Amino acid sequence: MTRQLTALAAACLLVSIATTAQAQYDFPRIGLSASPDTYVDHVEAEIGETFTLYACVFGNGPGDPLEQPLKSMAWIVHLACCGAAMEVMDVAYNPDFQHEGEGPMTGVTTTTGGECIDQEGIWLATLQVRLDAPGPGDYIWAAGPYDWAVDCNDENPVFMDMPLIITVPGDTTPAADSSWGSLKADYR
Repeated sequence: MTRQLTALAAACLLVSIATTAQAQYDFPRIGLSASPDTYVDHVEAEIGETFTLYACVFGNGPGDPLEQPLKSMAWIVHLACCGAAMEVMDVAYNPDFQHEGEGPMTGVTTTTGGECIDQEGIWLATLQVRLDAPGPGDYIWAAGPYDWAVDCNDENPVFMDMPLIITVPGDTTPAADSSWGSLKADYR
């Protein structure tokens, strides 16, 4: 819980820094995607169904490369909106890197072992997850930084969260005629 609060505070700080920074800066993002090699910000899943998400690092915009090579990233998966719980059933970490921490929901530090990662996108882990939601709707989850990243110049670039919308489908059409007269008749 402490690490999640730290992650939330760090995310708020990073959002504050990013919004006050000049528009010329593009911050890379750590987050969740429905694809391991490009940012796909939406997935549909049933409540209780196991499905796949990917923790990744990408440039600021779709298709943007990372602007600086990296040595280390500290990341955590967290709820961004609307009351659904997520359980991580299984994790497959990228074998090219070293990963320390209890897991994605409590925080993981991914390092390169000293080399520089100079790629357009970085796949950190594949997560098999299950969502427990109160009902149909959109639920926003993200992975984001909980501590500073380290680039190849031993500096600390600012990273942003990268959210993913999980849609739980459901029937939103009325079961019967919803005219005012029919509604009154239901309560007579």
